Amino acid sequence: MEANNNNKNEHPYYMYDMIQGTPTALRRVYTEELTKLETLATELYSTKYKSIHLVGSGSSWHTVLNTQYFLESIGGCGISDSDAKRVVAWNSLDFLQKQPKLDESAAVILFSHLGGKKYTNAAIRIAKKAKSYVVLVTSLDSILTSSTVPVQGVENDTLLIDSIDVIIGTSHADKSMAFTVTHTCANYVTFILAVKLGLKNKNETAILLDTENLAKVPEYFECVIADETPYKKWAVSVQDCSYLPFVGYTANIGNCYEAGLRIKRAAHVIAEGYQLEQFIHSSFPAIDKKTSLTAIITPDIYGVERSIEILKVAKHVGAKVSIITTKDDSKVDSLVGVDNIIKLVNVPEAITVFTNLGCLQLLTYHLSLVRNTNPDTNRTDQPLYCDAYRVCRLANK
Repeated sequence: MEANNNNKNEHPYYMYDMIQGTPTALRRVYTEELTKLETLATELYSTKYKSIHLVGSGSSWHTVLNTQYFLESIGGCGISDSDAKRVVAWNSLDFLQKQPKLDESAAVILFSHLGGKKYTNAAIRIAKKAKSYVVLVTSLDSILTSSTVPVQGVENDTLLIDSIDVIIGTSHADKSMAFTVTHTCANYVTFILAVKLGLKNKNETAILLDTENLAKVPEYFECVIADETPYKKWAVSVQDCSYLPFVGYTANIGNCYEAGLRIKRAAHVIAEGYQLEQFIHSSFPAIDKKTSLTAIITPDIYGVERSIEILKVAKHVGAKVSIITTKDDSKVDSLVGVDNIIKLVNVPEAITVFTNLGCLQLLTYHLSLVRNTNPDTNRTDQPLYCDAYRVCRLANK
């Protein structure tokens, strides 16, 4: 995956290249994977499938959560008594430990950046042994689709590859261990799938999205990354904070988790993502003057109300408060008085998954710059951490 980055002095890391190249990768998904996704939607619409299981770990777990949201809110699955299709979200390790009852009536969709994760691949074997329908969403250079990208300690498994019913490509493999472009494209894959499935279920939101917005996701992402000024300002303002919680609801819970994971790995500071209400009832006593709380705001009456409450409380105890919202929002900033406000392009709520994701990726990148960390390596360039990965074989689980 190449991007046009002509200023390596200002942006020396591949993470930036990958973010800038994401619109091109998203357009490839729409043009080259659309027919396969329409066929997959037709297959999953069949009455023979009673459940859809989603499996992934790490940032792919966050894709699982986003996909569950897409399938339930847009795809017409698991949201009414008349529809028996359940959507079940699994972390790969949980899937192995609990071994859900599977058979021919189950479809299992698995997510993996490079196809080299031990537990995800074990989940494929479990699903196929149960005669379930198996779908893999992975990069174009995945070890399960190609031998061009070696994964240390993992060999290309021909039997495993042959057992997968459908493989959907996301993008070429990230050159950075931030895994931004493959993650964004994996979410676009399942968003398209949900819209096409929703059309079959006559979901009104899916019909509108298919007509007005589906093909424009790359364009919306370009709008988000065009001006980096607010992301740089946020990074400078929070660089000395020791705790960076992110809170959100509905479509953006998975994105909050992703921000926490990505900032820890790229900028080496404690950051956590929370479902908004869970943060209020669990972590509020831990915030102080060394905290920077960032809330993702979308037009949901309950979510906006609760976000305003927790932002006011956080500001009262001395924490920095920031919001990520849309250009239409003139309410939250005036009620709270935030330190940073980032206003993104106006889009339907489901598409805020992508606009907020681009924003959070650039927040992470610029925070790594001001903290002088390398966002590409997960600290594997440092001997102690590199040795820890080797001894514990963390990379392949």
